[in-house]
Amino acid sequence: MHDKPILMAKQVRILTLHQEYSPRAHGKHKITPSLTLCGIWLAQQGFSPGQKVTVKVRERLLVIEPFEGKPLHQPLKKRTPK
Repeated sequence: MHDKPILMAKQVRILTLHQEYSPRAHGKHKITPSLTLCGIWLAQQGFSPGQKVTVKVRERLLVIEPFEGKPLHQPLKKRTPK
């Protein structure tokens, strides 16, 4: 039985930034850039659905790594009705 070779994802991806509209007071809105990453290539690099990641921001550079550590904040607890 032959194992399938592991395909290496392309090391460079060209993606398009989209725009998101954030509603503001007085009917105005703010437009902000949005980026969606999806594809088998993420799984090939060891990422999985539901996994937490860290995004490091440097001048004109984003670095995405698996999150390993304690959360920076605790999730909010749901209030129970009295």
